[in-house]
Amino acid sequence: MKNRLYQKFNKVDLTPYNSMRIESIADIFIVPINQDGLIDAMRDFAQKKTILIGNGTNIILSQQRYRSEYVFICTNLINNIYCCENQIIASCGAKLSELANFALSKSCIGFEFLEDIPGTVGGAVAMNAGADGHSINELVRQVTYFDIVNNEVKQIVDLDQIFDHRSSFFKKKRLAVIETSFECKKGKDKNIMKKIFDYKKKRFSRQPREFPSSGCMFRGVKVNGQKTQSRQVSEIIKTLKLQGEKIGGAMISEKHPNFIVNTGRATGSDCLKLVRLCQNRAKKELGVNLLCEYVII
Repeated sequence: MKNRLYQKFNKVDLTPYNSMRIESIADIFIVPINQDGLIDAMRDFAQKKTILIGNGTNIILSQQRYRSEYVFICTNLINNIYCCENQIIASCGAKLSELANFALSKSCIGFEFLEDIPGTVGGAVAMNAGADGHSINELVRQVTYFDIVNNEVKQIVDLDQIFDHRSSFFKKKRLAVIETSFECKKGKDKNIMKKIFDYKKKRFSRQPREFPSSGCMFRGVKVNGQKTQSRQVSEIIKTLKLQGEKIGGAMISEKHPNFIVNTGRATGSDCLKLVRLCQNRAKKELGVNLLCEYVII
């Protein structure tokens, strides 16, 4: 058997690998050194519940320990970003902030809104991440992915109907994003820099940064047929007077009520109880269905 391009670790503390900083243990933790190592790992552990983890955003660890039927695969080392024929190519573990800064170095426009989103390319493409009226699908031109069920590496260029609001074909199927090509349109550096700073200033002013969090709790919903944005979801939670509500170490942020924050030793159960509290109250009192953004593991 050939040497595998990944390292296997046992009983790894997952606290540093999820942005909510929930304490949990993974009995099997895999770190691939490159894309081939990721494919090797996905093939070798295809019969188990494989969980790709990059920056650990938008996830809630619901268990205190994940036994050997689960395999966590960390993509942090698979982070190449380069240019090729007027496109920017980024591996799944590349951070969105690094992608935005690379685009700036190449005078490419359209990536500015990604600079302060604390995720990685693979997760962002799978979830069609976005902010401030933009989504990553606006930039995507080709995706290379691994089909776990059919044990094949595939590419998709025809992206029509692949992406939905905060979701995608890759999230709905058992597919692992490996690499993504993005359109590169040229612009002026000073205009790109201004947009980056404007986004950063806006988000710092409205988002809780003093505690760990996993980003927005709920995606936009439809009220009277019109889709709201996350800021309006915050207004729904304010109307319910749930900002500042606390269960265990988890709290609905007072600064931005669409965030759950970890004030200290929060568990996945604490976070999920707050999610359900908001959903139940919104449905009962306002007739609104709040759809959770978090991936519950």
